[in-house]
Amino acid sequence: MRTTVIQGAFGFSLLAALVFACSSSSSDSGAVSDGGGSSSSSGTSGSSGGSSSSGTSGSSGGSSSSSGASGSSGGSSSSGTSGSSGTSSSSGTSGSSGSSGSSGDAGNDAGRPTCTNENDEPNEAEATATTLANIDDCDSSGTKLTSVASGTADSDTFRYAGADTAGCIVDPTAQLNVAGAELCMFVACKTGTATVSKCSTGAASATSPSGKPGCCIQTTAPLTTTFACGGSDDSADVYMRVKQLPSNPQSACLPYEVQYHF
Repeated sequence: MRTTVIQGAFGFSLLAALVFACSSSSSDSGAVSDGGGSSSSSGTSGSSGGSSSSGTSGSSGGSSSSSGASGSSGGSSSSGTSGSSGTSSSSGTSGSSGSSGSSGDAGNDAGRPTCTNENDEPNEAEATATTLANIDDCDSSGTKLTSVASGTADSDTFRYAGADTAGCIVDPTAQLNVAGAELCMFVACKTGTATVSKCSTGAASATSPSGKPGCCIQTTAPLTTTFACGGSDDSADVYMRVKQLPSNPQSACLPYEVQYHF
């Protein structure tokens, strides 16, 4: 009976020793684990500057693997190859149509060019002739006119009334100052019918489109038309016409001057 108690007490003491030993071992292991855990946390700290060594360092311990593996993305890098599209360019070949130009020979509705200092148009026909001041048959009453013949299709017609007065002679005369044009003179009596008896040297007899008699010359010599009305009064309307010669350039502008008297 005594022996049994001793054995029982011994068995209990052995069991308690074993429990205490296990408890001590577990406590020491936890302390190491805690120490290892704190060591690994400090070992894994690293700046994000790209250092790879600090990311993998850690102390020994069971929990060091989890905290030791943690680290910032040190291997990250910026895309240094990116760049702007430097090959883009604007279309430099585009341009305005510089070959376009204005037509310098453009004329009016009658096919004539537009010339400067032509102030008497339209005066192509006798019905639209430019009216000049009346003069008498004294040569001192004579005057002049200036204008421009606009191309070979242009015909300039002027009209004045000439009075037959005592003491002077009726001898209507006109003279062109430029070559390359034709000067014509036609007469229409105020009373009676005009009859042309003579044209000056170098001139030829002619009839106007409306049937009036007269003379034409194609030089710069004086043009005189000798006529009579069949009575004592030879007062008449005188028509003078200037026209470029067909041999001139079609669109030429020809300034001219005509001196005349009745």
